[in-house]
Amino acid sequence: MSHLTNRRNFLKQATLGTGALAGLPSLAQPLQAEDLGSRIKAVELLVLQQNKEQRRVLKIISSSGVAGYADFPDLDYAPALGGVAKEHLIGANPFAVEAIWSSLRRAGVLCSHRTAVDYALWDLVGRETRRPVYELLGGPVRDRIRIYYYGKPPKAQLENEEAWRSLGRNLAQKPGAVVKVDPWLVYERFGDRKVWEDTVYEAGGRMPTEENIAYNEMVFRCLREGAGDKVDLIHGGHGQCSAEGAIATCKPLEPYDLFWIEEPTSPISSMDEMAKVAAATTVPIATGENLQGLE
Repeated sequence: MSHLTNRRNFLKQATLGTGALAGLPSLAQPLQAEDLGSRIKAVELLVLQQNKEQRRVLKIISSSGVAGYADFPDLDYAPALGGVAKEHLIGANPFAVEAIWSSLRRAGVLCSHRTAVDYALWDLVGRETRRPVYELLGGPVRDRIRIYYYGKPPKAQLENEEAWRSLGRNLAQKPGAVVKVDPWLVYERFGDRKVWEDTVYEAGGRMPTEENIAYNEMVFRCLREGAGDKVDLIHGGHGQCSAEGAIATCKPLEPYDLFWIEEPTSPISSMDEMAKVAAATTVPIATGENLQGLE
């Protein structure tokens, strides 16, 4: 059964509770876009449960009775969502997806939460127009897309070199496999060792300890030894390092032919720091997912 079918069945079959945010007043000036006369009428948070699985779902309902759905990351945010809905959603044109995104961004709404709104709006717009969303986004470009696996061994095996090699060997059996891991974050979660040096860098970010850098090297060495050349390897940096720390980490990784390291330094503080890393290592640098909106 497809992932899409599973999600639809989940929504149909399992409802544990609903927190409705309906009845909030309309905006005086609805956002403009293609206008079919529809307006956002209500926003709800659903807690759905089937067997032992629980899922939080955002539901946006239009004045025409059509609803769009999206996974929602955090029920603790539910009280604040009422204010967000009142200020930015209720009464707005649901087709003004980009304008609503930018409005939420300027208001400081967390990226994960405005992403849920974005997904739900596109779902709603697709249902309103009775068109698949990919057509509304410009039409098909390819019939297949490569995805990566975010993986690591079980917690008790995270320092076991053979466990990382075994992961590489298993992934090598899957044609076109890509694996992404953030050894900085894994090492930090051990909780019983020094992860970062105390040095303060004017441009921000941190320097990993020698032990942290050695752990990064071990992870990608063992993945490469296990996978051979059949798997692409990605380091998910999460913007944690200074340029100096990122370079110190990347240099020992160069023999393992990484696909890229993702945002080794903060992507929103200084592109100059990212450029320093790119100039100092042969490991390709990926960035951009935190540069959002029309501004």
